[in-house]
Order: sequence, then structure tokens, then C-alpha cells
Amino acid sequence: MVNKAPLLYFYQRHKASKRFLSGWVAISVEASGYFTFDDEGCSSCISVMNVSYPSLVGNLFVMLSNGSELDLGAVTDSQQMVALTHDDSAGPQITDIKVFLERDGQLIDVILVGTGSISSDTLYVIVGEDVSIDVTIQTQIDVVFGVDYGDSITVMENCGGPISSFKLIHTYANPGQFQLNVEASDMVSGGQSSALSIEAIYNLNGITANDNGVSDLLEPGNLLTLSVSIAAGANVPFGQTTLNVTCPTEMVTELLTITAGGMQPISCNMSLPGSYEIAVIAISPLENKHLFNRTYKVWDNLKFKFVPTGEAFAIGFKPTFTLENAPVYNFDYILDFGEGTIVEKNGTDHLMTLFETIEIPVLNYNEPGNYTMHVVGSNPEYTIVQDISFIFEHAIPPSHIKHDITGMLLCPPGDVLFSIYANNGIAEPLPTDVSCTFDFGDGTVESEARVNLSYDSVGLGKQVEHIYTTEDIMNILFVCSNRVSNISITSVIDARIMNVNIIEVTHYEFLLMNDTNPVDLEITYAVINFTSPPPNLTHAISWDIAETLVEVDMTQLNDIHTYSSRDAFLVSIFFEYYSVERTESKYVKVGGVNFFLDPSSSRIGQTNTTSINFQLVRYLVSENHVVAVDWGDGSSPTDLTYGPTAVTPQTVPVFPTGVTSTISHIFIKRGVFNPVVTYTSVRGMEIYHMNDTVYIENEIKDLQIATEETYTFADDIIPIITMGNFSDPVRNISCSFNYTEGSVTEMGDLSNDTSSITTIINYSELGDKVLWVTCSNYLSEQVLNASYLVFSICFDSSSLFDRTYRTPAMALKIYTSLPQVITGRASLTDVCKNRTNIVYTWTAEKVNGSRLDEIVIAPPNSISFLILNFLSEPAIYKLTLNISFPGYPEDYIKDYMFVELIDPPLVGLINYGSERSVSIGMPVDLDAATQSHDPRVGFGVDDPLLRFSWNCYIITDNTTVQNYAKPLSTDTSYRSNPPCGFTLPNEGKIVGLDTSGATPNSWYLVEVTVRKDVRYVNSVQVLFMTTAGAPLIGITCKLNCLQKLLPEDITYLQSDVVCPSCTQTQLDNAVYLWSFYKHNFATGEDERQLWTPGITTARSDKEFRTGNNFFEEGGSYMVELEVDIPGKDMGQTTFRININWYPYGGTCDLLPLTGWSTVTRYQITCNDWKDEGVRFIKDAAMDVGEPVRYRVEQKTRLGSFVVYEGAEKSTPPFFLQMCDGTDGFNCRVVTYIKDLFSSEATVTNSVDVQSPIGYYLSKSINESNGTEVSEAESLSEFFLKMQEEVNVTKGFGSVFVTAQVASAFASVLNSIPLQPSSVDNLELINNNDSLATGQLILDGLRNVDPMETEVKNLLEFMILAITESIKDYDIKEDVSVSDVSVFSSSLTSAIDDPTLILETAQSAISKTAVDLSNNLLTKLNETVTIKDVMVAMGAISDLQDKIIDIGSPDMSGFLPQGTDYSNVIYDPQGDGFNPYEQQYFTELMNQRKKANAAGNIRNAQETITACQTIWENAFTIMNKATADNTIYKSDHNNFNTELMKGIIEQIVDLQKSKTDTVIGADQQGVTFNFTGITEDVKDKSSADLKACCFIYISIDKSLINGINFTDLVHQRHQSYRFSSSKN
Repeated sequence: MVNKAPLLYFYQRHKASKRFLSGWVAISVEASGYFTFDDEGCSSCISVMNVSYPSLVGNLFVMLSNGSELDLGAVTDSQQMVALTHDDSAGPQITDIKVFLERDGQLIDVILVGTGSISSDTLYVIVGEDVSIDVTIQTQIDVVFGVDYGDSITVMENCGGPISSFKLIHTYANPGQFQLNVEASDMVSGGQSSALSIEAIYNLNGITANDNGVSDLLEPGNLLTLSVSIAAGANVPFGQTTLNVTCPTEMVTELLTITAGGMQPISCNMSLPGSYEIAVIAISPLENKHLFNRTYKVWDNLKFKFVPTGEAFAIGFKPTFTLENAPVYNFDYILDFGEGTIVEKNGTDHLMTLFETIEIPVLNYNEPGNYTMHVVGSNPEYTIVQDISFIFEHAIPPSHIKHDITGMLLCPPGDVLFSIYANNGIAEPLPTDVSCTFDFGDGTVESEARVNLSYDSVGLGKQVEHIYTTEDIMNILFVCSNRVSNISITSVIDARIMNVNIIEVTHYEFLLMNDTNPVDLEITYAVINFTSPPPNLTHAISWDIAETLVEVDMTQLNDIHTYSSRDAFLVSIFFEYYSVERTESKYVKVGGVNFFLDPSSSRIGQTNTTSINFQLVRYLVSENHVVAVDWGDGSSPTDLTYGPTAVTPQTVPVFPTGVTSTISHIFIKRGVFNPVVTYTSVRGMEIYHMNDTVYIENEIKDLQIATEETYTFADDIIPIITMGNFSDPVRNISCSFNYTEGSVTEMGDLSNDTSSITTIINYSELGDKVLWVTCSNYLSEQVLNASYLVFSICFDSSSLFDRTYRTPAMALKIYTSLPQVITGRASLTDVCKNRTNIVYTWTAEKVNGSRLDEIVIAPPNSISFLILNFLSEPAIYKLTLNISFPGYPEDYIKDYMFVELIDPPLVGLINYGSERSVSIGMPVDLDAATQSHDPRVGFGVDDPLLRFSWNCYIITDNTTVQNYAKPLSTDTSYRSNPPCGFTLPNEGKIVGLDTSGATPNSWYLVEVTVRKDVRYVNSVQVLFMTTAGAPLIGITCKLNCLQKLLPEDITYLQSDVVCPSCTQTQLDNAVYLWSFYKHNFATGEDERQLWTPGITTARSDKEFRTGNNFFEEGGSYMVELEVDIPGKDMGQTTFRININWYPYGGTCDLLPLTGWSTVTRYQITCNDWKDEGVRFIKDAAMDVGEPVRYRVEQKTRLGSFVVYEGAEKSTPPFFLQMCDGTDGFNCRVVTYIKDLFSSEATVTNSVDVQSPIGYYLSKSINESNGTEVSEAESLSEFFLKMQEEVNVTKGFGSVFVTAQVASAFASVLNSIPLQPSSVDNLELINNNDSLATGQLILDGLRNVDPMETEVKNLLEFMILAITESIKDYDIKEDVSVSDVSVFSSSLTSAIDDPTLILETAQSAISKTAVDLSNNLLTKLNETVTIKDVMVAMGAISDLQDKIIDIGSPDMSGFLPQGTDYSNVIYDPQGDGFNPYEQQYFTELMNQRKKANAAGNIRNAQETITACQTIWENAFTIMNKATADNTIYKSDHNNFNTELMKGIIEQIVDLQKSKTDTVIGADQQGVTFNFTGITEDVKDKSSADLKACCFIYISIDKSLINGINFTDLVHQRHQSYRFSSSKN
């Protein structure tokens, strides 16, 4: 049986030994995983040491040395400790272990008590002493124990016995700290162990203490310092030793910190008085030792001294004392004050308290005399004695001075008696030994010793007398003192020297008198500050030189006298005082000012003109005063402010002449005036009326002349001269009327707004006239002029042009890139409208400074003038038009205007982007030729006159790059940077620029200058040179690419990737990433924007495209493209976009707002429109002069009717088409204001335009004096008026005027209601009244409605007038894009009811539409914006709709031929048709319809041909639309011809099923020439004709709305393929 028990593990103390104790087994782990061990020692026991081996799991086996194997059982923990024994008896135990420490046979301490417990932390032992350790063990088995002393080890072994006791002796030979360990094990119950810290030390030896010989008598607060020393040969250490010092108030304890040969100070604070024994004790862990003992006495050394505050004191005063050198603690004292008061204090407790103060009681020094104070102070160690002497006597009482002067002291006489009084007014004790000093304030000081101040019962102590002889404020000071007191008392005497010369005489030398009203003169006297004259003063006064002086005593300080006239008077005054006399004389001026007309000035003047001079005399010049002159004419008074002027006093009176100044005044109204002068000062106010008269008459000014602006020849011209709004009445006016053929003078008065001066003038010649009128009187004159035109009665207007452009400074500004037509504005009156021979003479003169140079031109005989056909050089020109009739020399009109032609700025742009990253070594194309152009020539046209020059710079400061590339930058400081070193030829496009020598990671800036004539433009591109292997990325603009983009148009950018080293697979897998930024002008930063739906492409597409109205006007944007090609670094470029502004700030007004079509002439006037032109920032001051264009359209049910296109701000008067009656005859007139880039603002006016038929009916009734007039008669007059008016416009030779007028009349014709024809109503054959119905049908077949015929003929006349004038214009002039719009809209609005269009008119319309379409196609060779082309295409599209309607035969209502009516129920008694009659009338009606259809069929052939041409032209135009919003010049067809064929083929097929109408086999021969497809017209319905143009119409309108061209056609193609029966 194997017993298992925990192992008592002993720590192996000696690391060099393999075994701890003999008999223990040494265990080792073999490589096989088994244990091997030795079983030396105890043969009956086996011990296994602690094993730590991670792989031991399961049963553990131990192989013994004899080969036997022990099963150790299951091992569940690699840290498990196992003990083994062969003895399976009951387990023994250790009852206790006791370890005793003895010294010299005495028990010192029990170290271990019980099993493993400890009773002490550290044990101190003496070096060399024996330490006894007793161990008692109770056990039934072998016990092994060991003691580790720290410096050696003792091991005890016992193999039996119930109780064992052991006593061990150990000696520590050396001092130090040791760890005592006791360990025991019985091998069964485990082990016990304990540890104790032991320190071996020496007994105290060689240590002493002393006080360094200080005295044993100390003062409180002294510090007693003791010294502790250890001898140099002492045995140390002593262990932790403390020093205890018994101080007076505490025990001071310190650790001993010194070693042998050292000294350590320790101190006691001797703070309390008394006697103290001071001892020093050293305490070590082993013993206590007394080192020092001495008694000390602590008391204050008394050195104080009582010091009184003075040597003498006043009776009743309590003396105070200061204790100098006061002790810290109290002392015993006796104080004898010498007057009977003794104070004493003593006692032990008293001595032990801190000294604070000694209270002095009330003392009894009531009698004067000498006194001695005796002081004794002591403590147990010290005594001090002091005697103090002082004096007490009476003090001088508080006193004051009185004197016998009330008020002022006059000298003479100057006597004053001063008295000193006690303040309390009673008797006072006599002060002793008093001395005084008396200072009288006048420089006299008297001193007196031993003054007897015997204060009597009223307090009078002393009197002093003094006589003053000088004048001053005398400050009196008496000072008296003795040993115990002093007083200083003061007083003041105002002493004045009195004589007659100090008397101040005050009077007003100038008295204010209102005209001649009496005034008083008061003379006042000032004698110092007396309120009445002093005694002994006499005086006399005379008020005029003739009076006698009478001397009397002076009783008052003033005299008063009244003067009744304005004059100067001499006043004499006499004074006498103490035999001294004085006489004073003064002049007095009564009246402060005088005012009179300047003798050299006229008394007659003119309002607001004549300056009248006056003399102002001011007598009161010595003070502030204001003179105000009220002129009496309603003007503001003249206020003159004067400051004082010093006047030198006169010893002899001088007559006051005053100060004279000249005052001028211009009177503001007519009349007789006496100015009034008002004088104002502190003295008061004086009013004086001038004794003279001024006569004033109004100036002739602000008169107005009234004439008409125009007069017809031989009219009386009556100019009227009247007062203007700001005129004043004027009398005796003479007006001289001067004109080219004579002069006349008229006289009169203009006194109110109803009075006038007129005359009659006649001219014998036509033209502009100027009348000069000079109106004058004897004072003034005014010259007036009036301009007017005397013109022929043949014209309804006096001017041909807008009067705004009558001067070079106000010339009409026109860009040379935009053709403009100038049209004269006069129409013929009824007097001359039938004259057919009209001559239009245009002349042009170039403004050359102040000179006009004639330009030779050969314009057409037309009222319209296409400027750029005859003038092209930028300059200011004077255009003159003269309209005349050969044979009628007096009937003409002539007018002029100024036009300024301006070359548009060049466009200069570098292709591919604004900022590009370039891999060094990658060839770079610099392309300025593709995008740069002269707008006069056009985009994409080879212009050999364009010159290019290049420069390149290395940007040394990278922070400035954005300054050059940012929007609207004008910073050209890059030119100061070093050049790139590239060779840049002066070509528009530089191909393959070698970048291999570029500096890595540097910015290069390339600048191109594009020049032509005097114009030039700069553009820059920034290149970042990098060593990265990235492709070269470019962005090219394909649509909306002017230098400023249109905010409302589509924008299309295309990417360009150059990567010579890339494979096609790499390029196909390239990843594109677009980013979009908007520039914030406030911060100067580009802010990234969200990818909004307005961008119609994805960020990963190869192109960037926006929809309409995506950009904000005036904004600046940046598009960034990054391209990531597999295996390459990222390539990047940016593209800057600046957006145009719309015109702004103006108005366009339409007048009148109601009227009749073809009767009322309307006019649009636009004002204040502004545009920034080619600049990027709006500036109202600069933008106001920028040229803009205007286009005016009327919007009606029939479409848009263009009434004006041009640059003049006011339109010529024009007709409007009548508005739709269902809308209350209200429609819109829209004015488009367009800038250089065709951005446009719009203004809409509502207008009521009614049919003129009602107007003519009312007119006819009025002209017939109330006679009833039928509507037919009124219409007949109107029809005649139409033809007459259109014939007149033909004479103007202007297609624009003719087309507009004829179209307006045609719109009226379309509105005339017509009676329906009976031939068209097949329902009539079922009518029951066969007789009446049959007659109605026959009449319809025989007769034609005359009104319908008239309307058709007139409508044909109007249409032919339009088409023929267009044709004539096309032969003579180059039709512009805007012309196409105007002509198309004129024709379109003339067509409403297709049944009213006769064959000739229909044919003319189709041919004209084709001509207009072809003309538009030819415009591809000119510079025109795609936007204008789209508008023109839209106008042609609207016209094409009308052509299709005309060319589509109406087969509705036809009855099949051969219908059998025999079975129709017929009532022979009834009145209806029988079957045979129905058959007969049906055939008649069908024959008529066939006849009509035959004409329509002929029309259809022309319509189809026209449709084909217009449609194909539209596709051609769309194919050639290019990126810059202009038309590209080279032929690059993006649409496949076969695609067009397929579309038309499908349209024809789709319509075949709808064309089974009975027209007859004879209607053959109409050919569809759509790309070679031929069809018979009998298989074509009107739907075919509409469908043939459906694609064009849809595409055209979609283009305007911004739909992609190619996508749209593709969608249309697919939809027709899907619907086709063939596909």
C-alpha cells in the first residue's frame, strides 16, 4: 500500500549544493519521461521533491535505483507535490516548536511560539554574545529541522521518539542584519517554518554631549544648542538610536545620524521665563545612556525707559509716556507720579505672562509747578530705577481779533484799532511768560515779549492800534505763545486809497434810437464798491456844451438825461474830494447805426442780377453786435456779426465817426424797396429805415417757347412765348423772332401764366428748322430756340429714325459680327400713297474727328438698309436717308442717324483644359487653333489673318498657381518667372512638344497671344510636370463653348486620353471619374458640388453633358477629370467654365395697349438695358453702353409673328395681327433682348387687338352722316384699303415692311366668317323637301359665294405679296438667319383655313418655304449661333405644318360610285328625293369634289416635294451643329443616309392601309422622291403628308428643348421599325 501525502518543501539554501539534507532523495527527469533519484540516508523513507513538468498527465511512475517501479497514482496537476513512505502507521505530528533566546542564562525573548507563529519582528543582539535557541518537538516519527542564522546553518536530524527538545547556541561575530529561519518536517503531516530578522549591534560607547560653554542665564526666546559627539575609536553601529532632550516646553527627540568621529547639534527653544534642567539621553535597541544634564535660568534683561511726550504741559492736560526697550515678559514695578499717585504690580504669575502695556490712571496736575516721577522695575534676576522731571503751567486760551472798521477802510484817514478777545468771552487765567508778534498785512510787523494777556470779564486780553497809508487787502496775523501753548489769529482789512481819479464814470457812448424815438442817457459812478457816495465828495454835470456846471454834494451814484434827436453831444462832469478835483468830458452818440445808398451805386436794378451797393456806418464797434438788413424782397435778411474792436481812450473827446462798410445785395423780386436795418447787441435793439428808395425789375429768364414738333408744308407756324414754371412777371419785353427766311419783333408784358407773346412765321422750303428768339428789356435778355420739321404732306411722320441716335456720342452700337437692318419709319399718307415712283437715297459718311468723310456705297432702292452689306470697318458713321418722288420736288423727307460699328473681341482659348498633369517625357499638343477665332469670320473657319505667339514660364512659387488659373484672373505676374526653355513656334497648334527636359514636380504655365488687326487676346494653360507614369488627359468642348457659356443651353465636353504605351485592353478598362466644382467668389475657393440630375451623364462616362438651364448666370465652374488606366498612374486635368449674364435692368413698353389690326400702329420702346458684353463681371456704369439686340414677336393662335428684329431701342411703328376672339382679343407681345452671345432676357406685354371690320363699319357710318351702311359695303371698303395699303408697302422696296403688313391683313381675312357651301353637305340628299333642296344643290353647283371668292383672291394677293417680296429680296440681298425667322413667321400667320388657299398661293408658299430652308442651309457658311438657327428652324417647322394642311386633299363626305338606291324605301306622297334623284345629286356633288380634289392633288405633289427638301435640310443642319453654339463649316455627316431611307420607307408603309379612298385611276403620277422611293399618290392620304415631316418637326422642337440629337433619331428609328409591317 502506498501512502500519499503533501510534501513539506524546504527551500534549498545553498545554491552550490545538489542536496539540502542527507537522506533526502535527489530527483532528476530523464529524457524518457521517467524520474530517477537516490535514496541515500534514511532507508525506510522516500521523499519526492516538487516536480513541475507540463507533459506529466495520467498515472505517474517512478523508477527506483534498484529497478523497482512505483506507481504514484493519477497526477492531475503538474504542480502537485507528493511524499511517499513505506510506513503506513498512523500519521505522526509535531505538537509545537519553541525557540528561546537567552543572554547570560536569562530568557530574553520567545521567538517562535506554537506552530509557525512569530511574536517579534526584529531581534537585536550584541556582537560577540551567545544566542540560545530552544526547539521542542513532539512527534511519533522521524523529524528533521534546521536553523539558518543568516551567517551560518545548523541542521538537526532525529528518526524517532515521542518528544524531543534541542538547545542551540550561536554567536554573531560581526555587526549586521540577518534573517533567522527555523524549518522542521516530520515527512507525514508536512513541515513548519518561521523566520525572524536579527540585527547584531554594539553597546553605546564613546558618545558624549555638551552646551559649548554658554551662560546658564538666558533671555526668553533664546535658542540653546547642544552638541552630541561620538569618539573616533568607538565601536559602531549602535543600531537605531534616538536622542531625547528635555526642553522647557517639550521633549525633543531626534535619531542619531552620526558615526564614529562625528558631531550632531540638537537645540532647545528657551521661550518661557523660569529655571529649567536640561538633560540629554541616548536610547539604542539594547540600552539607554545619560549624556548631559544642566540647569538654566531664563529672564528678561530689564533695559526699559519711560519717556514723557514733553518737558512742559498745560494745566488740565494728561501727560503721556512712551516705554522704550520694553521686555518680552512682565516685570514687577512701582510708579510714583509726584502728584500723589502711585501705581505698582508684582507676583509670580504676573512675571510668567507676556508684557503688553502699563495703564496710566488719571493724574492730578492742577497747579502750575515742577514735578518728578520715580520708576522702579524688577524680576528675579534684574532691577532698574528711573527719575523723570517735567513742568505744568497755564495755556493761552483760544482767542480772536476784532477791529473798528465796518466795510472798507479809506485812506485817508486809515486809522484801525485791533482787540484780542478770548473766544468764550469771559475772564481767563493769566498765561505766563507770553510773547507775541503783530503782522498788520501792509509790511509792518511788531514783536513784544512778556505780553500781559489779562483777559477781563468780557474776554478782552489786549488792544493794538495801527494807521494804514497804502491800498491792498490786508491779511492780519497775530501770533502769541508760551511753553505749553500758542495761538495764531487772523483778520482782513480792505484798505483803499480814495481820490477823485478812482471814480469810474460809466455811460453808453452810443444810444440806440429807433428812427427818432426819444431815448434816455444814464451816467453811473462807481466809487470802489460803495453803494452811495462817500462823505466829503462833491460833483457837477452839464449835458450839452451850452450848459453851466453847478457843484453840489454828491448824493447818488447816477445821473439821467433824455435826448430827442439823433446827434452827437458833449457831456462834462466835475468831482472834488479832500481838496483834489477832477473834470471829465465825453461825447455821446444818439443812434447806433446809419444806412444809406452808396452814392456811386444805381438805385435801379434787376432781380437776381444787379448788385446794389449800400453804406453801413457802425458806431458801436467796441462790443459784440449783429446788424441785420431786411431788404424787403422776400430774400433772407443779411445778418452781419461783428466782434468787439478795441477803441483807444481819448484824453480829449473826439466826435464819433463810426466804421463804414459796403454791403451789396441782389434783389430777388421786382418792386420798390426801402431796406430796414436792425442793430442788436447786449444793449438792446435799434431799427432804422433807410431814407432812400431802390427800384428793381425782374430778369427775363425761364421763358418758354412752344411750337409743334412737325409742320406740314405751307402751314402757319405760330410760336408762343410764355412764362415758364419758374418765371417772374416782366414788363416791356421786346421779342425778336429770327428764322432762315426773315425776322419779326413783337412787344408785350408777361405778367401771369395766361399772357403770351406770339407771331406768325411761314417757310417756303422743307426740312429741319431752327427758330431763334431774343427777348429783352433795358436790364436783361433771354435767347430761346425751337427746332421743328417742316415736311411733306406725303408722309405720316416727320422723322425716319429714332431721335436717340442723332449725335455721334449717341450712335447706335452694332457688332460687325451681327448683321443689322435699318429701316426708315415713315409711311405714305393718303395724299401720296398712289404714287408708285419712289426714290430711296441712302448716303454714308464716316466720322473723322469733327469732319465727315463720304463713303461711296450703292445701296438698293429700299426703305431698308442692311448695314454690313455696305459698311464693315469699325468706325462711327452718319447714315442719311432721303425719300423723294420724281416730279414732286416739294414732297420729300430726309433724316439721319449715327451708327457705330464695333469689332467683337477675338476668342482665344487653349484646348484640352485649364490645368493638366503631364508625365515628363510625354509629348504634349498645345492647340489654340481649334477654339480660337474671330467672331466676324466664324468658328472653325480657316482664318489666315490670325497670328499666334507662345510663351512658357516655370512657376517658382507653387502657391501662386491658383492665382493664375482661377476664374476672371488678371494676374500676369507669372511673366516675371524664368522661361521653360521649350522651343515654341508661332503656330496655332504645336504638336508633340518634347517635355523630357522638364523639372520634376514643377508647375509650368503656357501663354498664347492671339492677334488680328489691332485686337489681341491672351489665354493660359497650367501644366504640372510629374515623374509618374500617367496618361495625358484632355477635355475638349463640343457644344456651348464660347468664351462665356450660355446658361440656358446644353453643354457637352469630351474627354481625350493620350497614352502611347497603353494597350487597347488597358484603354478599354480605363476608369473615368468626373468631379464638378462651383467657384465661390467670396472665399476664392472652388467648392465641390453634388452630382445632380442636371448633369445628364454619369461620373464614370467618357463625356460630360448638362441639360438646359443648368448653370447659374454669371457663375464660374470647374470640371475635373481623373482617368485610372490599369498599370498606370492616375491622369488628371481640369476645365474652367465661365457663364454669361443675361441682359438686365431695362424696360420695354408697348403703346398703345388696345387697337385694331391693320389700323392701329403699335410701337415698342426699350430703355436702360445693360449687359457686360465680353467682360465677366457686371458693372452698371460700364454695362449701360453695351450693344444689345431686340426681337419682338406677337404670340397668337396662329403662332409667333415677328414684327421687329434689330438693334434700335425703339421699333418702327408696326401692325399687329388680330388676337383670337375666344381670348377676348387679348394676346401677348414678347420682346427678346439679346446680347453678343445670344443670351436673352424677355419682357411680355399684353395687348388687345381686335378685327378692323368693326372699325371700318363704324367709320363708314360716321362718314355717311348716320345713313345705314351694310357690313358688305364696309367690307368692300376694307378690301380696297387692304390692296391699297399693301401696294404702298411694295413701293417701300422692303420685304420686312411688306411681309409684316400683308401678314397682318391676311390674318384678318382668315377671321371673316363665310357661308358653308351646299355642295359640301351630302346630308342634303336625305332632306324631305326635295324641291327646295334640289334647287339649293344646283345653286351651289352653279354659283360661288362672292364673299368667299373675294376672300380667297385677297388672301392670294397677300400671300403673293409676301412670297414675291421675299423672292425679290433673295435675289438682291443675302438672306440672314433672322430674315428666315421673320419671313417664315409672316407666311405662317397668313395661313389659317387651308380651304381658302388657292393653287397659285399654295405653290408660292411651298416654293418660298423651300427657298427659306435652302437659305438657312447656306447660313452654315457664316457665323451664326445654333440658337438662332434653331429659332429659324422652328419658324420653318410651323410654316411646314401649314403647307401640309394645304397640300392634304379633303376626301371626307364622298359617296361611293355606283351605289344602288333602288331598294331605298320611297314614299311617292312625300316631298323627299326618290332613289334616282339621290343617285343623280350624289354624282353631281362627287364630281364637284373630284374637281376640287384635282387641284388639291396638284398641290399635294408640290407639298411632298417641299416636305422632302425641308426635312432633308433640317437633318443636314443638325448634322453640322458643332460645339461652340455655331455652325461648323466642313461637311461631316453624322447621320447615315440609309437610316433616313429606312425612316421614310417605314412612314410610307404605315400609311398604305389608310389610303383606300375613291379618287379615280386618272389621278396618277405624283412621285415621292424621298431618297429614291417612288409611290403612287392615290395611296397617299393627308396623314402620309403629315407623317413625312413628323420626324423633322419632332426633332426640331426637341433640339430647342435640349434633347440629344443622335439619341432622338435613334429612338425615332426604332419606334418606326417596331411598328412596320415589313419589320
